[in-house]
Amino acid sequence: MIFKDALRSLKHDLSKAVFYWLTFVIVTTFFFLFFNFSGAESSGLEFIDSNNLITGVIVLMLIICSIDIFFANNFYIKSKSKDIGVRLVCGATYTHIAFYLLIQTAILLLTSVPAAYLISLAVIPSFNKLLANTFHTDLHIKFTAGSMGLTALVIAYLVFWLVLLNLSFAYQNTAGTMMNSRNVTRNRGSGSVFHLSASGIVMKVIYTVLFLAPLAGFFFVPASTYFLLALIGIFGFNGFIKTVVYPFCSRISSDSGLKKPCSMVLAGFFSTDLMVNSMNILLYIVSVVLLGSLLITAKGKAIETVLVMVAYITACILQAMTVMFRSASEFSGRQKYYLSLDQIGFLEEDLKKITRNETFLYFGFVLAAALLYVGIMFINMVRYNILSAGITVVLLLFLIVPMIIFASAAWIYHRSCIYPLPRTR
Repeated sequence: MIFKDALRSLKHDLSKAVFYWLTFVIVTTFFFLFFNFSGAESSGLEFIDSNNLITGVIVLMLIICSIDIFFANNFYIKSKSKDIGVRLVCGATYTHIAFYLLIQTAILLLTSVPAAYLISLAVIPSFNKLLANTFHTDLHIKFTAGSMGLTALVIAYLVFWLVLLNLSFAYQNTAGTMMNSRNVTRNRGSGSVFHLSASGIVMKVIYTVLFLAPLAGFFFVPASTYFLLALIGIFGFNGFIKTVVYPFCSRISSDSGLKKPCSMVLAGFFSTDLMVNSMNILLYIVSVVLLGSLLITAKGKAIETVLVMVAYITACILQAMTVMFRSASEFSGRQKYYLSLDQIGFLEEDLKKITRNETFLYFGFVLAAALLYVGIMFINMVRYNILSAGITVVLLLFLIVPMIIFASAAWIYHRSCIYPLPRTR
């Protein structure tokens, strides 16, 4: 009975399940490729070595994947909050709920594994060509039995992690709150807006300098210090958002007023997106910058360079999905605000324009911030012959294209959460 209900639930939320499944596919593909590459006899690499770059990348990617799956799971489970609430009201125990969710997760995981292996089969020849033509090495990557076992261990860890997440979700939310998905527990984020006091102006100047100075510093400091320099810039970027962007949005909202009501609403929504999703934005930028900077450490080592590239590409895709999942969770509670705007006279055409502009403005802002650091960092790597111009273009495309794709998906989801509006006038 529970199994049939789980299948029915998957079918009902198929579009959300596909993105959740895609997360598993990408994670499984990455680790399967990673273990095949680093475990190849000809690579001479070892997994467990405190001084080994490979060990550091594995640990980093496990952390990144765990965080990404947390947000994917939160997005998926939140869509089932009413369903779970009904079951709790009807007498289901938390163990039953966990088993019900685990069945769905297991189905998605089990179906993602064959897809991940097929993708790996398709791309390994391309990586072998990359090693031969670009790095001029005789290393040859092929499937190994050990990589399948290690990937299975990662999948087992993911199942354990998801069970904990789902149990935690059930315990933190009562049946009553689950019946109203807008009240389901979630972190709303926090942020403070500095006003135009003397100290506020000083902080604006300090954070702006910390944000912009490292971008120029990339051209003058050794490549080995890029990540440290980027961290300083990201710290400044976080303060720049709080002291410059928030007040700027507030000023647009107050100055536009009745003259430009759409701009007023757009600025308010955009400011809220930045405030609620601030940690996700920082995580996205730090992840891609850190993995991109590791290419410097891997310089001159063909297999390690390829492994870091694979980790970077995976992180770009997963982190773009995480930005989508987090923003989609926020968009799911927006209909009440659009209903209020509809009732005070906003045209549906204007509301749809606000929905589109808000989504792409937010994703574009996040992408632009990441491109500032990653782009300048890669340009200087080309100067130092760490990367070729062709590989740099490919790496930048993997940063840009997934964000555009998932921004479009978030826009479609945003519209589906709001329209059609309940008509009361």
